[in-house]
Amino acid sequence: MSATTGQAKLSLKTKIGFGAASMANTTWIAFVSFGMIFFTDYVGISPAIAGTMFSIAITWDAISDPIIGHLSDKTDTKMGRRRPWILAVAIPFALISWLMFTDWGLGPNMTIVYFTFMLIAFYTLFTSYDVPHSALGAEITTDYDERVSLNSWRVFFIQIACVIGASCPFLIIAYFGDHYGDEMLGWSVMGAAFGILAIPFFIWTFVSTKGKELKDTAEKSEIQHINVIQMWKAVFSNRPFRYAMGMFAFGVMSISLWTAVTTYYYFNYMQTDEYVLSLIYFLSAACGVIFIPIITKLAEKHSKKASWIVNMGFFGLVLTIGVGYMLKPGMNGLAYTIAVLSAGGQMVAYQIGWSMIADCVEVDELKTGQRREGMIYGFVQLLQKFGDAFMMFVLGIALELIKYNPDAVEQLPETILGIRMLNGPVIGLLVIISILFAALSPMTREKHKQLLEIIDKKEKNEEYDITPIQDLLR
Repeated sequence: MSATTGQAKLSLKTKIGFGAASMANTTWIAFVSFGMIFFTDYVGISPAIAGTMFSIAITWDAISDPIIGHLSDKTDTKMGRRRPWILAVAIPFALISWLMFTDWGLGPNMTIVYFTFMLIAFYTLFTSYDVPHSALGAEITTDYDERVSLNSWRVFFIQIACVIGASCPFLIIAYFGDHYGDEMLGWSVMGAAFGILAIPFFIWTFVSTKGKELKDTAEKSEIQHINVIQMWKAVFSNRPFRYAMGMFAFGVMSISLWTAVTTYYYFNYMQTDEYVLSLIYFLSAACGVIFIPIITKLAEKHSKKASWIVNMGFFGLVLTIGVGYMLKPGMNGLAYTIAVLSAGGQMVAYQIGWSMIADCVEVDELKTGQRREGMIYGFVQLLQKFGDAFMMFVLGIALELIKYNPDAVEQLPETILGIRMLNGPVIGLLVIISILFAALSPMTREKHKQLLEIIDKKEKNEEYDITPIQDLLR
């Protein structure tokens, strides 16, 4: 089946159903936002060891992510290539979401071992859903602009997940601490609740995307088996993908660092309580929905690159100046304003990032004659989680270097300064790098259209000229 046959407009029902599975990000957001402080301040693991635990898990991810993507490419069932993965992961993911935030009091060494294995299991299960789900989005449509619209619904559900995953944890923890004197029980209940919440949304996506995959089962055998080294070579020989991944990776790292360090920033520098912090997270996540149509319209009217540069640039500017220098203790009104203004950057990273990566699938198809969305998104997932884990590792080391003490009533001045710099100028630097990758990307709307036309001619054994898109194939 030609890639060009996937250009029909999608129904609203299909778009919403496709995005539904992204509610699984409720656990992911809670994990990225509060995983480090859970390990350091509640479980009692040192920041450096907690960071090392993340690095061990990401090393495993470096092996498993592309493999899972490739396996989903080769999956051959009556239910399709991607959908069986989404359904199969539902209950195990819910279980790990609970275990991930449950401390059994196993003793210092066994606790470290236990949570290291939980990290590995969590990353593996999240990959087993997210890579096939992302690949499914690239298969459902090959239209340049329709991909932005499709991913808008995915981002919409992620934002609902962000509202819950970012604003509710400390409310739950404070409730169990106040009423039962057991904050650790609150962490455990939160993990279980978020995991169970994801199950019906996995099923929703499985049901609503039935029959929507681009390729039929008879073509699955065309996907050739390749090893990990060949996967790396195949993916990074794709020039537009290299730029898209540089843009996406640094964008994700900036957001990961912001979500991880914000809790330390507001508790230790701003001296806020759990309720104010929860409101800040709520405003940032909830108001992100406002930016979704703005990002879409900017991408449709101008380009995906323009939408990325404007929204991500504004995100970096707000944090560098507002959080890094302007915000002072007691200025909660400004904190709420900054939370709202920073939401656009968080939206564009995934809404436009995923869409630009999807456009790279056809470059690989032209070069190989195969559609390997799973392999490509396996590397996307790898780099996304590498960015998250790497930033947590860096944060752990940085907290040690700036002498952060989780038991201190008041942190040292140099500790506070370090936290402020991490939550401002350092994030701004990561944003600048992501913008440079976006600006230099060779993929455009017109070139993608020409790419699809060439693929169609190639499959029909007609003559074609690659000159207009030659810079995509270098």
